[in-house]
Amino acid sequence: MRRLVRAVRERPGSSQTQLIEATGLAAGAVSALVNALVGAGVLAEEFERTGRGRPRRNLRLDDRFADLVGIQITRSGMRARATTLAGRVLADTRRLPTAPWTVGQAAPGLAEVAAEVTAGLRRPKASPTVVVSFPGVVETGGLSSSELDWLNEPRSTFLADLRAAGFPRATIRNDGELATLAEWRGGAAQGDDNAVVILLGRGLGGSAVVDGRLLRGHGSPLGFGHVPIDPDGPLCACGQHGCLEVFASLQSFATQLDDGSQLAAKPSADYAAELERRAAAGDDGVLTVLTSAQQRLHQFGRLVAALFSPEVVILSGQAAILAPYLLDGPVGTARVPFVRGGLDADAPLTGAVLAAQEDWIADPLAPVRQEDI
Repeated sequence: MRRLVRAVRERPGSSQTQLIEATGLAAGAVSALVNALVGAGVLAEEFERTGRGRPRRNLRLDDRFADLVGIQITRSGMRARATTLAGRVLADTRRLPTAPWTVGQAAPGLAEVAAEVTAGLRRPKASPTVVVSFPGVVETGGLSSSELDWLNEPRSTFLADLRAAGFPRATIRNDGELATLAEWRGGAAQGDDNAVVILLGRGLGGSAVVDGRLLRGHGSPLGFGHVPIDPDGPLCACGQHGCLEVFASLQSFATQLDDGSQLAAKPSADYAAELERRAAAGDDGVLTVLTSAQQRLHQFGRLVAALFSPEVVILSGQAAILAPYLLDGPVGTARVPFVRGGLDADAPLTGAVLAAQEDWIADPLAPVRQEDI
């Protein structure tokens, strides 16, 4: 069933004959699965006459209800987006914190924004699938984030209000991993089987696609920001010296420029835009900081080019607006393109919705079954 739904997602408007060819399933199996999925409202059918014979049955993912919800939490705020199974955006909303989120403040916030973007749009007798983008380490033992000042906070507490509000199918994923998924599926890495994405914001994260598979790590996401590229460098919050994040992140830029109060007072994307304006105006201090970060990013780019042999290395995230000052041509002996992403600050939220779609497709009838239990 998963294979069939993925084939419809990749080839919207396919006929049953085309789906048989795409999936390798027997004609009878495709017909039975299509009938079950159409009956459950997961697939929508359209009939097209192409001649005197029976009309052609074209199939698409359903496009009526708010079945998918992505939520992104950062120190600057919380964003939520609801889309149909087919990916059409139905609603967006945003919350700004009065202070850095605690788990106790964030948990009801998740429930509030999810309820807001799905109000009046939910599928009858079904639960939307929700994925939360988290700026830090997501482990079985808890959630940790230097951006949020969280250390081993219980996952169950973070999701409790959301699940109690009628969203039992909710999971948490790392923001760098989700940004990579988004750039791969619909951004600057679309069509590539091997790519590295660097998510640059208040901190630094990212992930990689290797041979058409998104890397998620064992127990925790890939830690690009905490790769020690200079053992004699400054002490990082993780306890190591010279991590990439202490040279290349909005937090490091603000520290070097004595802009801590400015970064604390505004969304990260707004601070990045301010730095871009200052750089464009010729601010020597900003240009010096960005030139140093460029050197460190390209040092890291050469490293990942050698390790992963990607087709492209991408700079995405809230600070991607600074790409003209941070990117300086290809990296590595293979001259791998190092380019700005296509989604910038929207990448983690877009990735959260795409991950929710993947979760739904993994068991397409589960949302309906779960509501009936």
